[in-house]
Amino acid sequence: MLRKALFVSVSAMAMTSLAGVVNAQEQVVPAAPAQGEASGAGDQEIIVTGVFSATSIERAPISITAITEDTLRRQSPISSADALKSVPGVFVNSSLGEIRNIVFSRGVSARSLEAAGGYFYISLQEDGLPVEPVTATNFGPDYFSRLDLMNNRIEALRGGTAVVTGANAPGGIFNYISKTGKSAPGTQFQFKLGLEGDGKSPLYRFDGYTGGQIADSDLYYAIGGFYRISDGARYPGYKLNKGGQIRGNLLWDYGGGSLTVRAKYLNDHNGWFETLPARDFKDPKILAPYTNLSSVLPPASPHSYPVFGTGELRDWDGSNLVNSTAVAFDVDWRHDLTDNIQISNSFRFSRNKAHWNTVAVNFATPLTDADAGIRTIQGTNGIDGTYTYRLPDGSVAAVVSQVGATRTLVVNNLPNQNILAGGIMAGLAYQPDFRSQTFQDQLTISGTFGRHRLSLGAYFDQSTFHQRFSGAGGGVMTLTPRPVLLSTTLTRPDGSVYLVTDSSGWAGIGQGLAIRESGTKVTDIAVYGGDTWEVTDKLTIDVGGRYESLNYDSFTYLPVAFTGNKLTTGGRDGNPLTLYDNATTARGTRLPFKRKYDYFAFSGSAAYQFSDAFQAYVRYTSGKKAPDFGILSGITTVAAIATIFPSAEKIQQIEMGLKYRDNGMFIQAFPFWSKNSNIADNQTFTYKPGTPNAGTGYSPPPAFGEVETFGIEISGDFDVTDQLNLHADLTLQDPKASGFSTYTQGPKGDGTDDIVSTVPAGTADNNPKVIARATATYRPVEAVSLFATYSYLGKRAANRRNAWYLPAFSTVDVGVAWDVNSNFSVQGNVTNLFNTVGIMGWAKGGSLLTALDRQTLTPAQVQADPNQLFSVLPNQPRAFYLTLSMKL
Repeated sequence: MLRKALFVSVSAMAMTSLAGVVNAQEQVVPAAPAQGEASGAGDQEIIVTGVFSATSIERAPISITAITEDTLRRQSPISSADALKSVPGVFVNSSLGEIRNIVFSRGVSARSLEAAGGYFYISLQEDGLPVEPVTATNFGPDYFSRLDLMNNRIEALRGGTAVVTGANAPGGIFNYISKTGKSAPGTQFQFKLGLEGDGKSPLYRFDGYTGGQIADSDLYYAIGGFYRISDGARYPGYKLNKGGQIRGNLLWDYGGGSLTVRAKYLNDHNGWFETLPARDFKDPKILAPYTNLSSVLPPASPHSYPVFGTGELRDWDGSNLVNSTAVAFDVDWRHDLTDNIQISNSFRFSRNKAHWNTVAVNFATPLTDADAGIRTIQGTNGIDGTYTYRLPDGSVAAVVSQVGATRTLVVNNLPNQNILAGGIMAGLAYQPDFRSQTFQDQLTISGTFGRHRLSLGAYFDQSTFHQRFSGAGGGVMTLTPRPVLLSTTLTRPDGSVYLVTDSSGWAGIGQGLAIRESGTKVTDIAVYGGDTWEVTDKLTIDVGGRYESLNYDSFTYLPVAFTGNKLTTGGRDGNPLTLYDNATTARGTRLPFKRKYDYFAFSGSAAYQFSDAFQAYVRYTSGKKAPDFGILSGITTVAAIATIFPSAEKIQQIEMGLKYRDNGMFIQAFPFWSKNSNIADNQTFTYKPGTPNAGTGYSPPPAFGEVETFGIEISGDFDVTDQLNLHADLTLQDPKASGFSTYTQGPKGDGTDDIVSTVPAGTADNNPKVIARATATYRPVEAVSLFATYSYLGKRAANRRNAWYLPAFSTVDVGVAWDVNSNFSVQGNVTNLFNTVGIMGWAKGGSLLTALDRQTLTPAQVQADPNQLFSVLPNQPRAFYLTLSMKL
């Protein structure tokens, strides 16, 4: 009750104080420029996202922020997600790099500890349609979205009308709007030089754009794209980003409407960073010799592995990274049927693929791992003998004696044993293949009838999605920055010697922890409508509703673990002494299953314009979020198909919007309440040796919980003088979680005796109570601008049990831009000026197979051993950029 009272009081005080300011005005003054626009422009920003007809930000009864091209240029974002950091109420974790980021708003954040599902609640769109409507574990839109010179602006809607205007995206819509030859004629080139990793790792990037009218016709064209190559902020020994995209459009403006045809081709290779060893939960410290510049990715180490299900041999090479390719084709038609009625239709065909060559479960763990982690990834469960681990120069790094489930370290010459006794860095050669093909179409008819603006629309999406996880092997590496793989031999009691690893250092090839294959055909059909009623010149009421029906026609293949004698089979090469290829998981029965979700979403508001300078509204929203295929793909057995039916989550929000714009000032405040309930939380275990399907993964039935958040978002833009502008965004919120449970695998290890325990109510995990960002821009002369941004991220609960808290931290970015003349400009940026180390992610210590299960760590375990080893993911280190831009 106290939090509800606080919410009401803050809202009332904010409205009263702003109303007092409005009433003090004696005359109407021109509107101030929006963030990122030139001072003195006097134009109100027009937005198209989340509304049925274009309107100004001031009059729109939604919480939306427009990020302009000038703002994007100053920020120097490293990814599509990174550009959203200037949006109040939005949490962004872009510490991994250009892809695999995490974005959510207003506490709607379940499962955000793991970047595998970072876009679950929101829709990342390009020109009004989702980049990739299918999301699954380690598959989402930011693999196929890149910023370039063709981006005109970003419109970021938090909650609210997203449940009506977006497809299965109640958390918000982030619409990346492109330039057209009509909206932005001209030619631009941009060359960016960077030194990332605190000035140690080079980046080279070239962007180009050209657009304009074709002769004196009604046709306009635009073409843009980029190519980039970089070592990455933590250099792994090979390029971490290499590739680019090209895209364009042709627009026909025929007077009564327009027809725009767009096309895009993306081919990019990207990697990301893994966690680093650390201690001290109160003040986490990366352990020497590691620093925030260290990479723990494995060396390139190319080798072949059999593709699950087909047996086809394919190469794995860490230096090939994640290869994301996208082909998209759009047709956008808009037409005025009459002076009052308009029709629009947007169609998109896309084909997106992602082929991975990266590492997983890359954690520091003892070579004597008692929970079968090392034995599982090297494929040596149940094989007794003496294991010898050697460095690339042939010297012995360690010797382990294995008898049954007991491993004893006999010789230890491993490096950095001060970090962990008997410690090594383990990892899987991770190589999933994802592919999707999508047809989307959205039709909207809108018209003005007296004081009513009515809209009616329909959305259709049919997507096919397929994912395959094969077994490219497991590796044991040195506990060092830029680790090297340890080759392994096994000497049996009879004296026979087996090669556990191949020549590249990988073992257990054809086996693995996550081998599976599944897919789905998704059909999403929605109808929606809305009415905006201008009751009076001051009062406006809008209501909108959406009925959505999602059908998943899915399948999964049962993995069949190898049951023969690994010591006597010859495997793929026919040689029983090459143990690394002697056992391959086979593809079993194909199991089809279906799941269907139907629901209605609603959003309504009442808005009042107190004056030309001050508007206010209050909005209620109720919607649902259907499970994505990342949740459904956990259905992997006959029993699960018959018994597990993940429910749609429920999203409720109440928000108030207060918007005040006067000469040189624009202030917005959004007190809000959000409740995210019926949240399914999946866990994954591995069947233990001796059980059916030993070594393969399974998920127990999910438990359900809820997250409730009270907060306020405040945004202000001030022209202090003709030369100085200040922009600030502040989010204060109180996120609480309750009703969750976690599983502990039972002794049998076959899924029949897993133990469930209730998580006490507490602070929602990975949800900061304070997010702040402020930018000062100073123009001593018209051609020169200096800018600095201060960002603060408050502490966050490390898991739902509130075992510990990721500390708060702040960073500073600075830059200077010089317009040498009307055609040429130079800009310099330094991000994370003081090289602040902030913790953005983490993983448990202990055995390899439990490191990913962050939710089971308890406060009691932390108190019992506050200095235990765990691992952390730091934010991006300091970087330097020089950008040269030319306009023709």
